[in-house]
Amino acid sequence: MVKRGLSVDVVVPGLLVLVAVLFLAPILKRYSEGFQGSVANSLPMYDNSKIYQQGAIITFDGEVYQMVEGAGAPGYAPNRPGDKLWRKLYDNQKIYNVGDKIVFKGQEFEMVEGAGAPGYAPDRPGDKLWAQPYNNGKVYNVGDKIAFEGRRYVMVEGAGAPGYAPNRPGDQLWRQY
Repeated sequence: MVKRGLSVDVVVPGLLVLVAVLFLAPILKRYSEGFQGSVANSLPMYDNSKIYQQGAIITFDGEVYQMVEGAGAPGYAPNRPGDKLWRKLYDNQKIYNVGDKIVFKGQEFEMVEGAGAPGYAPDRPGDKLWAQPYNNGKVYNVGDKIAFEGRRYVMVEGAGAPGYAPNRPGDQLWRQY
């Protein structure tokens, strides 16, 4: 005779997977789109004794941060003066100001023009409010656009090497737009 029905060893793991998916789906969706209110409350708070790795997401002083560069030692809080190890994750309910730097869908952006209202994500069609910040170690090509000191620039002449910032004396590699 053939047994019919589901066994416990099939049902229990299936239910655990379903519960995990239902719990994690809203968090992952908001992570990709930007954090809102209560999701930040479900994330771990910064722990000064912990060593964080690149990509870690925590809350600190009511804001959500992602580590963009690992420190390799404990004690590197998001508000540590001069450090650029952490970036705030985009929050679609927050009003951002020129110079604010965030992480959106895994990429860094800097606000170069204030919107005065929440909901202006870096991928909003037609907006030029955000640009990716200049990286001194990157080789840029003609047409690349960046944010530098609160302004937008486009590279008009390639240098073929890193280290050519828009404020480099005598260079005309970048044009403000």
